[in-house]
Amino acid sequence: MNKSVRTQRKPGQIGTPHAMPSPGLKRLGTFVGTWHIEGRQCAGVVGPDAPVTAVETFEWLSGELFLIHRFQGQVGGADSACIEVIGSDASTRAYPVRTYYNTGVMNDWQYEDHGAAWIQFGEWTMGDERIHVRCTTHFSDDGNTRTGRWESSSDGVAWETFWDVTAWRATVTP
Repeated sequence: MNKSVRTQRKPGQIGTPHAMPSPGLKRLGTFVGTWHIEGRQCAGVVGPDAPVTAVETFEWLSGELFLIHRFQGQVGGADSACIEVIGSDASTRAYPVRTYYNTGVMNDWQYEDHGAAWIQFGEWTMGDERIHVRCTTHFSDDGNTRTGRWESSSDGVAWETFWDVTAWRATVTP
């Protein structure tokens, strides 16, 4: 059973109890909404210097036990898309992520909440090499603007920026 959920039977309910979101999972709510992204891919291990534009949506799956993230955009004129399912593991205080890319590649990540920043990290296969990848995200403008710096490293020590992006919430929250 997923350690991040509690269960509760509704009056008269027969069978499996309804799972309830963990308190930590609710922190992901800061991402919920539609976002417009603009930024730059820096020349390096992931590709040439190129503009990045996209639309992202984050929404709760019914029951609010998983957050669904969709990314649809262009990097240097080439289509780029993915869908992610984000959960919570209360025992590690991390948020496991499974990503499915439009290239057919799947990847596993983790989000960590560091108060002023969210850090997403994992590994990618680039050619014959596995590289470490992380993104540090900061919210500003009452949560309506997000900046993300994507970095790669071959050794997990020396990091090089490959994406710098800014996202604006499509509908500003009061």
